[in-house]
Amino acid sequence: MYLSTLTIIIQAAILAIEATATAPAIADKPSTRLKHILDANDVIVFDSKGRVEVVTRSESLKIIGDVPVAKAEQRYTNFTLETEERMQTEHKIEKRCKNQAVFTMKPAETYVNWDVVMSGVVRAPPHSSASINVGSGYWISNSLSVSIPWTFDVVKDYLSSTMGLSYGRSWTTTYSSGYTFMIPPGKYGAIVSNPIATRHSGHMDLGCIGNSKRVEFSGESYRTKSYSDMTWVEGIIGLCLGDTYPLPRCLGNGTL
Repeated sequence: MYLSTLTIIIQAAILAIEATATAPAIADKPSTRLKHILDANDVIVFDSKGRVEVVTRSESLKIIGDVPVAKAEQRYTNFTLETEERMQTEHKIEKRCKNQAVFTMKPAETYVNWDVVMSGVVRAPPHSSASINVGSGYWISNSLSVSIPWTFDVVKDYLSSTMGLSYGRSWTTTYSSGYTFMIPPGKYGAIVSNPIATRHSGHMDLGCIGNSKRVEFSGESYRTKSYSDMTWVEGIIGLCLGDTYPLPRCLGNGTL
């Protein structure tokens, strides 16, 4: 009886030693180490439900759904306000009547925007790959354009009060090692974001009856999401590759 019990104890001790010896190998499997090392076929998706996932590009299309890619006419630059002197002149002309601003909105549009750079462009050596991470200081912002620049504040205040949109809002990248992308040998590459943008547009009739101006306006805005301890916007982050420099955008016109 004593020998039988001793045999069981020895066998249990051997099993415990074997389990301890093999534990690090199980915790350090390649799949665990590599899930944050991505290639050109992988993208990071921020969906509307607040989830962050690493999926293939084809899978990301299913998550985004039917959101279209931005058209060229949906790309525009902010106007700046004109001088105070111009504004005073406009008001003097119209001071004889009561000014009114009447807004007419078009349906909102949602789309996947063109590549927004989140790192420098890196060229991998001819015979080996190169790694790249999100860099610091790259930014994206909500934007607003108007056809008559001195009316900018009127339109901005209207969109802010009725829809809660802030056209002074911007997001800036910080260095992140949360995910590393690999650039194939001899290729140029950069990390890019394809944010989900919402466009609010329409026109404003400003002035009085018989003496009004029509102002066309269009604003582009984003929704905040978090990525590896960095605040960014809803959309996709991936790797754009090419054979030439400057590196052409992978989604959209122009270069990065």
